[in-house]
Amino acid sequence: MASTFYATEIYKLLGVDVGKLNATRDYLRMMEENIEAQFIEDLYWLVLSLANLGVKTNMPDKVMTFVMMCQRLGGGFSRAPVMAIPTLEDTFYALSILREIGAL
Repeated sequence: MASTFYATEIYKLLGVDVGKLNATRDYLRMMEENIEAQFIEDLYWLVLSLANLGVKTNMPDKVMTFVMMCQRLGGGFSRAPVMAIPTLEDTFYALSILREIGAL
């Protein structure tokens, strides 16, 4: 998932016409079906890869639910909803996702 994100980010930086990347878009849509099994970084790469292709997630409510389950009472966000500690990196991922889906 990380490699797909970086590839779409490179396309975006180079100004490549992403409208023709149907196979990549289809792959990302397939990955959306497993949002519950994602870590926050996987969800970040998925949501931002879709954004780099000019589309939004089809499941903003599931995305937001997962991200909010990673929020910790003491502040910040963790990598996973259960048994994880908040980190600066995971908080960055969470806030970036929330901004992309329009929840921030």
